Amino acid sequence: ISNPAIPMVGSVDVSNGISKPEDVDVDPSGNYFYVVNSGNNTFQIYDVTADKSAPILKSTIATGNQPRFVKVSGNYAYISNYLDHTVQRINISIKAAPFVESTIPAAINPTGLSVIGNLVYNVSFNNGNAGTLNIINVCP
Repeated sequence: ISNPAIPMVGSVDVSNGISKPEDVDVDPSGNYFYVVNSGNNTFQIYDVTADKSAPILKSTIATGNQPRFVKVSGNYAYISNYLDHTVQRINISIKAAPFVESTIPAAINPTGLSVIGNLVYNVSFNNGNAGTLNIINVCP
């Protein structure tokens, strides 16, 4: 933190009034960040290349029903869709034109995600404490 008295660099409204942002992940380069919104079932890409304090919306696409988490790995973003019981693989190689490459069935109510290589680790829960760890091979 360059100035501990003022730690926030910038902010941008990602809510669009009804979108209910759920999660964010940052590109390893630090030039882009990715948001999932469960209120309107969307995935957004923001560009902060020119100015970290002034993010620019590059694109918005539809997701499954009630996206909860997003993780970025390489040219892909992985999204867990809570009410659809799916994990989506989004190709983000062209930031202005991302597209859903695949939708993968998961256990009921998928939530958190982690990605290592070709494996997506996803946790799901049902009726309180019953839970499942899903390991999904997304090798192209």
